[in-house]
Amino acid sequence: MSEEEPRGLMGGALLPDVDDDKLESMMIAELDRALDGPPREEVPAGTILLWEGQVVDRIAVLLDGRVELTRSTDEGHVVVHGESTGRIIGLASLTRARKASFTVRAATNLTILPIALPQLDRALRADPELSQHFVNVLIRSLARRHRRAVELQVENTQLARSLAEERDQLRDALDRLEDAQAQVVQSARMATLGEMAAGLAHELNNPVAALTRAAAHIAEDATELVTDCTQSTWRQTVLERAMSAPARSTSEHRRRRRELADELGDRRLAERLVAAGVEDPADAERLLEEAGLTDREELLAELERLRRLGDAVRNLRGAAERVSDLVSSLRSYARAGSDLQPGVDVREGLEDTLRLLNHRLGAVDVVRDYAEVPTITAQPGELSQVWTNIIANALDAMEDEGRLVIDVRAEGNDIRVRVVDSGPGVDDVDLDRVFEPHFTTKDGRVAYGLGLGLSITRRIVERHGGTIVLQPAAEGSGAEVVVTLPTRQPDDATTQDTGETPETGGSASPGPDTGSADAEPAPSQEEPS
Repeated sequence: MSEEEPRGLMGGALLPDVDDDKLESMMIAELDRALDGPPREEVPAGTILLWEGQVVDRIAVLLDGRVELTRSTDEGHVVVHGESTGRIIGLASLTRARKASFTVRAATNLTILPIALPQLDRALRADPELSQHFVNVLIRSLARRHRRAVELQVENTQLARSLAEERDQLRDALDRLEDAQAQVVQSARMATLGEMAAGLAHELNNPVAALTRAAAHIAEDATELVTDCTQSTWRQTVLERAMSAPARSTSEHRRRRRELADELGDRRLAERLVAAGVEDPADAERLLEEAGLTDREELLAELERLRRLGDAVRNLRGAAERVSDLVSSLRSYARAGSDLQPGVDVREGLEDTLRLLNHRLGAVDVVRDYAEVPTITAQPGELSQVWTNIIANALDAMEDEGRLVIDVRAEGNDIRVRVVDSGPGVDDVDLDRVFEPHFTTKDGRVAYGLGLGLSITRRIVERHGGTIVLQPAAEGSGAEVVVTLPTRQPDDATTQDTGETPETGGSASPGPDTGSADAEPAPSQEEPS
């Protein structure tokens, strides 16, 4: 190293015990002494001292005031942290071909000491102590900038983590919002359906009543008319049998014709007698004997007409009762609102649902096992939605054929309703998830779970103070839904104020009936339909 090279640049002490302000004051004093007191400049606030990319031919020592550094980016000008700038302006340009790294603007009024680079070079070479102080100032300035860079990296990492958390929270909030919107749509849909059901039930009520009265009048008038005719006994018997006998299938009619043809030895005559409602061989022989050969054809033709009239009256009466039952079921869905009502029979709600889903029960063996249970305090329309969701899902799982068991029992202060299907069941890993919004196992595996259906079902059950569980069927393959409902609500003010005790409901209404001429009689409880 030659004597002309500044010794402070290579081996000067770092002066660790001197604080930054004192060290910078020492450097400024040495600059003043080395340059014989160069003039100061006053710079007003807002003045641009350096432009980014500008070729720098001098530095400026900041004696008083504060500057702002900015950097151009694709998003615009970014303000650089000013606390790590230091006293020497233009220092960074010395490391990049004398081009300014930032745009420097006076944030306040400034007092600066401008020094041309040749002046600085001569001063550093002539004054080792200035060189030592200058290097220390540079090192500390670079150290501050390095610390600030590290802090920025840490802040960026924390900010990225916070942004990720906020993004997750936003996604969760969006999911909840979508669920809420779906629930609002579902609620609006149920409200609309309830309103339509109420209007439909109202409009159907009078026609159904008229049909029921007409069927009763026709039955009475027809019976009185045949009573006044000759041989009225046979006519009255055939008419009454046709109006009261249960509907039989065509295969049953064929069997009766074959049996009677074997007894009489006349297939054509057997067909006429069975069509006239005379199926017993003893009755047939007595009728033929009383009518004689002369009046036989006329009497059989009249009895056939009476049989058809009786069948029509029976079917008319059955159809009117069927529509009346459907109207009653629709009314249960039309009872909107959140008010709890006492005296709600769970079995009636289940039967209402089965009637409304009867079009899907043709190939399903429905087994009802209803025990005597007390009525409960509940919102009937919401419970109807629960039973509809559960039973419709079970039918989906079985693809509308199989065995469906509905079991109702009283257990302590609760009523337990079990709905068991013979479908493929649900995987163990999905048992708890089927009640989550939008979760479904229908695609590719099991047809069980309908978007929000079971989620809303659980919410309704819990709102009634009950529980709902999905589990594998105990009887074998399939799934089993168990709903438990308390017989009394904690806030059941009506029951508490009046001192009423829960009444015990009677036997449940029979299962769905097609009401057609070929339909089988409606099953009794605890028998498959």
